[in-house]
Amino acid sequence: MELALKKYKEDVRSAAVSALNKMGQRAKTRISSEVRAKYNLRKDYLDDLLVMKKATFNNLTVEIKAKTKKIGLDHFGKPSQGSRGVIVEITKGKPVELRVKPKATSETEGHGTAYRGLQKGTIGTFIARRARGVTYGGGDETVFARQGKKNYPLRRVVGPSAADLAGAKFIQQVIKEAYETEFPKLLEHEIQYYSQR
Repeated sequence: MELALKKYKEDVRSAAVSALNKMGQRAKTRISSEVRAKYNLRKDYLDDLLVMKKATFNNLTVEIKAKTKKIGLDHFGKPSQGSRGVIVEITKGKPVELRVKPKATSETEGHGTAYRGLQKGTIGTFIARRARGVTYGGGDETVFARQGKKNYPLRRVVGPSAADLAGAKFIQQVIKEAYETEFPKLLEHEIQYYSQR
């Protein structure tokens, strides 16, 4: 009797782990889908920026986080060169010409952050082929800006991060809805599966 009860408890816990991870994967898929419905990012690229920490037998929690690293503008569709900066469609259907602050460096908070339109004190951006051996995770062409009046050094120009696009509150809401609507059915199904093994 004691062994049977122990096995039952283990089966239920294993079922809970499986149900939680399936629910988490569904929530992650929905987050990706809704972000891509608004923003011009490839599915495979965005999915890599959404990180899911799976539940385990000893930790019955699932976490989904969006990475905070800024995304290079070359990942948003196909940027084109405008007269005063690179034209990028970050939000679908809303192309904008982007410029940057000239003194921003990799050590500052404003590193390569893009600004819309002719804001005072900003300089133009341009598209260039990246140097051989430099990997940004994008295509051969990348959006750059000069750091000052000289041709070099150049810096890559970045847009929002996945965390900026998805938002922590939105992620929490999706997980909450998935837990409330899908988890009970998933758990029931998984308990039946594990109890019949």
